[in-house]
Amino acid sequence: MSKKRSAPSTKVPQDFTIVGLGASAGGVEAFQKFVTAIPKNSGMAYVMVLHLHPDHESLLPEILSKSTELPVLEISDEVNIKPDHIYTIPQNKILITVDGILRLLPREGDAPFVYSIDIFFRSLGEIHQNNAVGIILSGTGKDGTLGLQAIKKNGGITFAQEPDTASFPDMPKNAIEAGIVDFLLPVENMPEQLMKLQQLVDKNYPDEDDKEIPRSYEEVLKQIIFFIRQHKGIDFSYYKESTLRRRIARRMGLCRCEDVTEYYELLKNNKEELEQLLKDFLIPVTSFFRDPKTFQSLTERVFPHLLENKLSQSTVRVWVAGCSSGEEAYSIAISLHEFLSHRAPDIRIQVFATDISESNIAKARSGVYNVLDVQAIPPHLLETYFVKIDNNTYQINKSIRNSCVFAVHNFLKDPPFSKIDLVSCRNVLIYMTTFLQKKALTTFHYALKEKGVLWLGKSETANVVSDLFTLISNHDKFFSRKYTTSHFTQDSHDSMEETRNYKTDTIHTPMISQTDFQKNADEILLNHYTPPCVIVSDQNDIIHFRGDTSLFFMPSPGKASLNVLKMVRKELAFDLRNLLHKAHIEKETVIKENILVKQGGESYLVSIEVIPLMQSVALHFLIVFNKRAILPVEPETYKRGPSKAKKSLAELHIEQLEKELAQIRQDILNITESQEAANEELQNANEELLSSSEELQTLNEELETSKEELQSGNEELISMNQELINRQEHLSRTQAQLEDLNKKLIIQNRAFEGAQVSSKMGSMTWNLQTDEFTYSDNLFRIFGYKPKEFAPTMKKLKGFVHPDDLPDLEKISKKLLVKKKISELSFRAYAKDGSLKYIKGTGSILSLGSENMLVASLQDVTEDVLLNRNLQLREAQLSESQRIGKIGSWEIDFTTNTVQWSDETYRLYGYKPKEIVITYDTLGNVHPDDIEKLKNTIEQSRKTGESFETEYRRYDKQGDLRYIYSKGNVRKDRKGTITGMFCISIDLTELRVKEEKLRETFQQLESKNLELEHSNAELASFSYIASHDLGDPLYKIEAFTERILLKEELSDTAKDYFSRIIRSTQRMKSLLADLLNFSRMTTDEAIFAKTDLNTLLEDAKQSLSERIEEKNAVIQSDNLPTLTIIPTQFYQLFSNIISNSIKYSKKDVAPIITIKATLMPGEDINDPRAMNNKKYWKLSFTDNGIGFEQQYEHKIFELFQRLHGKTEYSGTGIGLTICRKVVQNHEGLIEVFGRPNIGATFHVYIPERE
Repeated sequence: MSKKRSAPSTKVPQDFTIVGLGASAGGVEAFQKFVTAIPKNSGMAYVMVLHLHPDHESLLPEILSKSTELPVLEISDEVNIKPDHIYTIPQNKILITVDGILRLLPREGDAPFVYSIDIFFRSLGEIHQNNAVGIILSGTGKDGTLGLQAIKKNGGITFAQEPDTASFPDMPKNAIEAGIVDFLLPVENMPEQLMKLQQLVDKNYPDEDDKEIPRSYEEVLKQIIFFIRQHKGIDFSYYKESTLRRRIARRMGLCRCEDVTEYYELLKNNKEELEQLLKDFLIPVTSFFRDPKTFQSLTERVFPHLLENKLSQSTVRVWVAGCSSGEEAYSIAISLHEFLSHRAPDIRIQVFATDISESNIAKARSGVYNVLDVQAIPPHLLETYFVKIDNNTYQINKSIRNSCVFAVHNFLKDPPFSKIDLVSCRNVLIYMTTFLQKKALTTFHYALKEKGVLWLGKSETANVVSDLFTLISNHDKFFSRKYTTSHFTQDSHDSMEETRNYKTDTIHTPMISQTDFQKNADEILLNHYTPPCVIVSDQNDIIHFRGDTSLFFMPSPGKASLNVLKMVRKELAFDLRNLLHKAHIEKETVIKENILVKQGGESYLVSIEVIPLMQSVALHFLIVFNKRAILPVEPETYKRGPSKAKKSLAELHIEQLEKELAQIRQDILNITESQEAANEELQNANEELLSSSEELQTLNEELETSKEELQSGNEELISMNQELINRQEHLSRTQAQLEDLNKKLIIQNRAFEGAQVSSKMGSMTWNLQTDEFTYSDNLFRIFGYKPKEFAPTMKKLKGFVHPDDLPDLEKISKKLLVKKKISELSFRAYAKDGSLKYIKGTGSILSLGSENMLVASLQDVTEDVLLNRNLQLREAQLSESQRIGKIGSWEIDFTTNTVQWSDETYRLYGYKPKEIVITYDTLGNVHPDDIEKLKNTIEQSRKTGESFETEYRRYDKQGDLRYIYSKGNVRKDRKGTITGMFCISIDLTELRVKEEKLRETFQQLESKNLELEHSNAELASFSYIASHDLGDPLYKIEAFTERILLKEELSDTAKDYFSRIIRSTQRMKSLLADLLNFSRMTTDEAIFAKTDLNTLLEDAKQSLSERIEEKNAVIQSDNLPTLTIIPTQFYQLFSNIISNSIKYSKKDVAPIITIKATLMPGEDINDPRAMNNKKYWKLSFTDNGIGFEQQYEHKIFELFQRLHGKTEYSGTGIGLTICRKVVQNHEGLIEVFGRPNIGATFHVYIPERE
């Protein structure tokens, strides 16, 4: 087993995908399939969370290391994740990720189950957001579903294993039913899909750190933003572009679009995809009481602050901006209600919750949430403020719903609420640029009361408007409103219309990138020839300077301000104010020229051009300044003298003043006309109000007249009404008393019915005068009928009763009429479905005036009867089992030091039950040598409270010695004090006798085995020596005979005889060689080694090369495995089987020998000797030779057995015997299948060895 490696903690930038995998039962197998399919350089990290028992050490790293080349590390401390690494969680720990670090936490308490996957997935989604991937694999329960939901809401991607492929499908099914799974795949296909998504993201999500984003991508991104604005009215132009790009890339991956242009075309033609993209852009991350510690701070610090100046009967007003599906708003309302109920119950709560998503608002208004949504809510709040609709659904109670108002609202452009005490806008601003953050925070400042509180997310701040808010708590992000003026300006609707006219169907062709000298030239032109200008907001604040504007602006004294009208020189302020006003109204460019400005001793003319910038979220203006010097007097004028020149300058100055005066007059006239138009509108409105006032006065007079007429009639009605009220009150009191009595009766009746149902009882009445029967509803049910299904009669009742019990029942009925009461009756009855019921009951006769009523209670005791019978049967079976198994039980009472034996224990030792009295001193005739041992064992168990087991001897009634095994457990009272012990005893006498006999037999067997081994060794030695010693004479006979044939002149008959001698000698040599090989199978030491069978096969083919060439044999082979075998013996196996196939080939047909190798389980081998718990390598040798009849399948492996004569085929009959011996030496199996003239197939099964 490989040693566990702990994960290192070297810091690595977290800019890659992190895949979290969660599993429970069946998870190890799923993890193995997953890691096997991971490519080497995926660039992702993989964190695996498996449900483990707290005391069970995790072996996951060792198991997974066998299936992948990637490093598999068990987390031991804080770890910085690296790509292309696999991390696993140890036992008894919880895993989270904080700031890109994997951190282990201890399990809390002794809880049997912890939602460890949910905890890790939540932190993974919140920290890594777009780079997070969550995967749920095989397991039981619901763990992981909430975690996947968090990953998906934070922009990550979610996978689940196809339930049909999971060993335990509950966890994947729960995630699928929650509607949060992006990809549903078999485990082995998931890494491939992850790589496809990664490639799509890399291709279509340029890094924000890149120096330059492709122009084509920027163009399509703008098209998508304007398309959404055109169709949904929501402008994402000032949202963080990196977030939008990532969200688009995510949707592209889910839609399998290769580039952004293809996705844009899909978006235009698919409304559902537009909704999904909008949902991803809006990032609806929320939950009940998200960040509980911050909610605690809200209650302890903010709510008391809000109540400081609140009067009785006033209202706390809260605005939750970006409320998503309402969890945050309801959480604040519940917290406020909890806080006020103890301190100021008369103060009302009003929560305004807004979001730009209509679907989110619709869900929030319903207040309906599933069991996963409310899982994090404390139980006491869940019980108090929620109504359980069914097992999976809860709804906020009506009082909390009534205190919350939900509305579709865009706080960036729609008018805000006012006089708000608390604004909550958590984790919304982080997705916006600084411009939108400033706009939103200014709106919230406008909406809040003085000293109102703003609540932001943990990663957000109000620093961009530090003049508007003061920090209360940096950890919890509470800000207090500063006392300063603020305003809200609604976005221009004209700018929206401009965007609606923007052509979104055309994607611009990207511009060809400029060369360096062109860029340099552009920079020079911008720096030297662009006129000074500024960009201002619709509130006249300067947001951008371009060029040298020092001639036109100078800071005003006092508090710093970027207001353009405060910074511009006083000579230009009046004209600039008029120009901005006109441009704002007309939405057109306006110009004012030749404004005289004096600076020191220099005078110059200035032109101002104000250009509205329409293509923006809020209206902005570009203000361009042009400076022009005053033209000097022509040179000729100086020749005429200085006085003339001075006159020309004065004239020029007068001309300029006249122009300014004319312009001022024109401006005054414009202002006057605007004022008159406004006055006319006010006058018209005033006249309309006066007219409405006169109409209301007339209507009021008519109402006064009607009121007087109604007054007199009303007084008469009052007196009549008073009488009716008195009567009504009397009736109401009577009615209330009746209703109270009726309620009590109903409650008692229901309680009685419930008691009857639970105890399976029913009641019946029989009017002895009218012969009328009534049954309770449950009596009908006892007999298998619906209530009131039939009319009860005496005949019907008798029809239920078992015929054998009917006479006894009639006798009891007659006694009842005499005695008026019976203690008990019992009978059997048939139900509607034919089943037999056992009924018990009691009855009595009640006298009600002139009528007598028989009242009976009947109870279905069928289960009790059957249970009692079953119990008796089990007791009899137990007693018989104890008798057969020679088992008895006994008890010790430590308070009285007495011992009680069961009847079976008495019988076990040959006594009748209770025949002798058992004392604690002797414990029933225990062998004197074992009595102390038994007592010490019992006393030790009594002290420690642990069970005991021991073996000892005792005498039975006949005085025979018995071997007894006893085991006992202590018994405790309610206080935990040990008061006694229950024990069992088993008679092991027969077992011990048989063990003794078996031991003697085993010793005899060992002795015989040694003799046999010695005999086998002598036999093997004899075989080896005999074959070796016989070989030498044979070599000489063969040599001398060959010399005679070569050197002597012999007759043909003599030559034939000598040739026969040589052939016989060669056969004898072959026979001796085979015998020698066979003897070596037994005498040689078995040395196993890892051996490549392909090498052995080549060696065998080389040794048989002459015979292979002679027969033109073809040997075909698979790539054979490397096995742990005895190489020399396996070489012999290959040589003998191949030689056998070549020898028994067909005449004039080239032998074809095919060798194959497969790995298979032992249970698939059709041989009882195969071990099911092992795997075997099956080697198959198939030829196209002469074959044989299958009836000889065993004979061919026997020593010296041949199916053909020596004259037909040469051989000794030992080769296949050697093969069988080789296989046996490897604990394997060999079998052969043959068909005449078709061929033969040998199957060799070799067990796999470590």
